[in-house]
Amino acid sequence: MPLITSIRLQKDKKRANVYIDGKFAFSIDNFNLLKFGLKEGKEISKERVLEVIRKAEGEKIWEKLLKFVSFRQRTEKEIKDWFKKKKLPDVFCERYLNKLKKLGLVDDKRFAYSFIQDRLSFRPKPKKVLSLELLEKGIPREIVEEVLESFDIDEESQAKKLLAKYKNRWKGLDANLARQKEARFLLGKGYSFEIVKRIVFDEEG
Repeated sequence: MPLITSIRLQKDKKRANVYIDGKFAFSIDNFNLLKFGLKEGKEISKERVLEVIRKAEGEKIWEKLLKFVSFRQRTEKEIKDWFKKKKLPDVFCERYLNKLKKLGLVDDKRFAYSFIQDRLSFRPKPKKVLSLELLEKGIPREIVEEVLESFDIDEESQAKKLLAKYKNRWKGLDANLARQKEARFLLGKGYSFEIVKRIVFDEEG
């Protein structure tokens, strides 16, 4: 059975870090440390660890978690990163994540829909860029592809409007040089070579 190998007071002396089998397991306030009779050298099961955390810290953690997700929509990855930062046990994290899902407070597909709608409304970007941004946020690739498929994104129209907005950048340059710079600009924004060719070269800028 797992063994409590060390209990170390934190800097503020009000809480302690509990180590099981030499690894950090959880932190707890001093009152509950005594209440649950946690001592170095004492055996403790995983079930008992979860029970202690749930009773001693559960309500406090849940309130902080609700505050975290209420500020704005969060991805599952953000929730897991939050758990990691708080150094909570994996099983405990899974329990809370499932609770958030059941309450509809965490939904990667809904997050992806809202994210894309926001981008298209205020900062239009091609599918390639939107996909990369969502993947970086930890949204699974299959969800990203499914959600993007549901949007009719006119990338050529996007690119034309973007080019018109910054057209003055290349005003006065030689025509060929101006087109080259326009092409590099749009390619750098994530638009395909085919779209850039049609807009910049086939239509002569």
